[in-house]
Amino acid sequence: MRVYKIFTRLSVLKTLLLGFSMMGSFPSTGFASLLTASDSLMTLSEDQIDQEAPVNDPLEDVNRSVFRFNQDVDQYVLKPLSEGYKAVLPQPTRESIHAFLSNLGSPVILFNDLLQLQGDQAMDTLARFLINTTLGLGGIFDPAAEIFEIPYHQEDFGETLGTYGVEGDPYVMLPILGPSNPRDIVGIVVDMLVDPFPYIAHRRHADYLTYTRLGVEGIDKRGEADEVINRINKAHDPYIMMRSIYTQNREFNIKKGVVDLESPTPSSE
Repeated sequence: MRVYKIFTRLSVLKTLLLGFSMMGSFPSTGFASLLTASDSLMTLSEDQIDQEAPVNDPLEDVNRSVFRFNQDVDQYVLKPLSEGYKAVLPQPTRESIHAFLSNLGSPVILFNDLLQLQGDQAMDTLARFLINTTLGLGGIFDPAAEIFEIPYHQEDFGETLGTYGVEGDPYVMLPILGPSNPRDIVGIVVDMLVDPFPYIAHRRHADYLTYTRLGVEGIDKRGEADEVINRINKAHDPYIMMRSIYTQNREFNIKKGVVDLESPTPSSE
């Protein structure tokens, strides 16, 4: 029975990845992998943002080619979709969609809180999920933050591995998925496997809900990443700027806000 469940989960993962590709791979591209970077960009100082993080990038030539491809995908597919999304839906509706999607991700965040032995964060995650699912009408509102002052936080299995000392080298730029490394690729797979949503949808013969979630989440996060994308595109070397921001963001999240950089700025390379 357990073997059957494992194969069922792998089947869900395969279906999810296929849907990811078919939907234009909305949840990321080279920029929206800064999904998390767009969050910590607001917390890093200007000096930290402008510095170049030390990165092991032995595949730089290949990575740069993939980066250019991802830029084209963003320019001709994701950015127009994001702009259309903003034009069609008013901001309050987009905020409700964002809150709903964030609430759906709570089980994965709780899983990683527990693995990291972050008891207080785990309690916050559980409380937010219960409050927003009930008082927040399934998560379309965020009374946990607005009334009970329990802020949202993000955790993933790549960060969990990082907290236990797993290094993120080497840096790789994935087609469509964007900046990553072997540790974070493993993290993405594990987070997909422990996410109950695709499994429930599959059991109810409603895989289209998983595809819909991926598509809407990708467009939503692409819109959130506007600031960091614009900053990258204006840089002297956008590739280095993206690599640096992504690396700093991962270090920032793994070390819970502590970043130590002593390298030259991208413009001085």
